[in-house]
Amino acid sequence: MNTKLLSSILLLALITQSVVAITSLPNQSKLNKEKSSQVLQKSSLGRALINMIALGTSVKYEYSDLFNALEELRSALVEAKELEDESFIKDETDYLLNIQNFESLINTLKNQIKNTQEQLEQLNQELDTEYSNLQEQQNLLKSTKEAIDLLSQQLNALNEKFLKENNDFSDAIDALSAALIKLEQAQQHYENAQLESFAQVSSQFTAFAQKLTKSVAGLRKDHLLMVKPAILVMSQLNAQSEQSSIQRAINAVREIRDYLVNQQVQLRSNFERQQEELENQKKAKQEIAESLQNTVIPGTQNRIKGLEANIVVVNELLDSLNQDLSTNEQNLENEKKKLSARVDRHKELISKYNEEIQIVLQAIRVLRDAYDANKSN
Repeated sequence: MNTKLLSSILLLALITQSVVAITSLPNQSKLNKEKSSQVLQKSSLGRALINMIALGTSVKYEYSDLFNALEELRSALVEAKELEDESFIKDETDYLLNIQNFESLINTLKNQIKNTQEQLEQLNQELDTEYSNLQEQQNLLKSTKEAIDLLSQQLNALNEKFLKENNDFSDAIDALSAALIKLEQAQQHYENAQLESFAQVSSQFTAFAQKLTKSVAGLRKDHLLMVKPAILVMSQLNAQSEQSSIQRAINAVREIRDYLVNQQVQLRSNFERQQEELENQKKAKQEIAESLQNTVIPGTQNRIKGLEANIVVVNELLDSLNQDLSTNEQNLENEKKKLSARVDRHKELISKYNEEIQIVLQAIRVLRDAYDANKSN
């Protein structure tokens, strides 16, 4: 109800209460008996209007003025009701728009939170993968270094074995060459009938056989089996040996010496091949270790640092989004409460305006009845 309307009603009520106290109202008892009057008596506005009508009829106030006053009051109430409807529609539209905006913003925030959570989950999975990769790379680096150490040990063992076997071959070959020289000298003396010289040389065969036995002691068993016949032939030679026996000894020693020379060459060839293979394996392992240590592992560690930094940023973003969501959900709840309160207030005001309009209409009917009754009198 607007201020002008309220002031008019209060003024009417005040005037009515003052005048009623000092004025005789011959028609009031009759009016109060009417049903409409009884309805009006139930509200302060109705009572004020009844008193106004009674006062107006008592002092011979123009009925048209009373009708006009009541009609203006009814029109003012209708206008106030319409204004309230317009105001409510505007307020409701504003509240609904705010609610819609908050709901849209909340949905957007929820989608952002969902996407951010998925991003965070993916980052954590990537971080777990990188940590797993780092562990595997560090284990591989460790095993590669161990393999390098083992290859170094194998190279050292191979070299030591080669040196020993090569020296054994050299000693045996040197001993066989020396024996061969003595045998060839003995044969030459024998052919030249230098018996004294032959006897001198042949007397050394047994000693050479013993020396040769010591020289070939380090050879492998299969090589020893090849050398033993030559040693046996030499140990059996003496001053009475025939030239054919000496020639067989020369042939046997030369054959064995050439065989050992060939075996020594094969030994070196095998050694160099195995050495190259081991060195190539070692070099490959060293390259792997170098790549792991200088490139692969640092790269993984850098990716881990980057992922951890990103996870911190995404967690902060997620916290911010959750805070925004909570704030906007509270704002939405507040807007809904405001709308609900405005709806209740609107219903209350409209109900009051409708009630007051009906009261005024009842008062108009009462006034009309009073007017008709006066005309009849």
